[in-house]
Amino acid sequence: MRDSRKNVGEVPFEYPRSFLENIVVNGPVGIIMTDYDFNIKYSNPISLDIHNIKKEEYDRNIKLTDYIMKPKKVTSIKEPLISEKEENVCITYEVVQNNEKRTIRAKVNLARDEYYYPIGGFFFICEDVTEVKRLREKGQEIEKIEVLKKMIVTYNHELNNILAVIMGRSELLLKKLSPDDEKFRNVNEIHESAKKMANIVRKIREIKEIKDTNYVNNIKMIDIND
Repeated sequence: MRDSRKNVGEVPFEYPRSFLENIVVNGPVGIIMTDYDFNIKYSNPISLDIHNIKKEEYDRNIKLTDYIMKPKKVTSIKEPLISEKEENVCITYEVVQNNEKRTIRAKVNLARDEYYYPIGGFFFICEDVTEVKRLREKGQEIEKIEVLKKMIVTYNHELNNILAVIMGRSELLLKKLSPDDEKFRNVNEIHESAKKMANIVRKIREIKEIKDTNYVNNIKMIDIND
């Protein structure tokens, strides 16, 4: 029997039709087989679709990396697989489809024949995980909002108690003071500042979506503007 570890990385691509043709053509997930330079040798329709590869393009000699936004995410698998430091590598990369960025997750192995002998390329099992990623990010966003809501309830309760005292006492003082009195202006400034603070607390309480805005020195803060 041939040594499956012999000349890995140097074997020219050979397609074992009897073993893989049905999988490549009719597989339920995206499947691409490339040579070691990522020239696409075979692909099933699902993989062509999720990578936005047109049939007429597929009929020519094309590279998988030409359809990926950051090709290094794919080319980085070459050394660990060919050297057999890794049996398989899982990667996530992005493609553009109909002017929309799509996220693809792939598990990549050395392409091998039925005797487990390398046949000169890579075997990609791909799936479009854009919606999964979107739902995960949405879930994380919901978790952030829930935590923020709990913080807001706490701040709202504690700050409103303090603000109620400040505004109530300042209003009483304003009624006792003459508008021409310097103390009136000082107390009025305190009263107006407390009203602004109450408005800020209201905005924080009514946050529906977390949006960042720049503060200073690349520090982010939550945008509470309407």
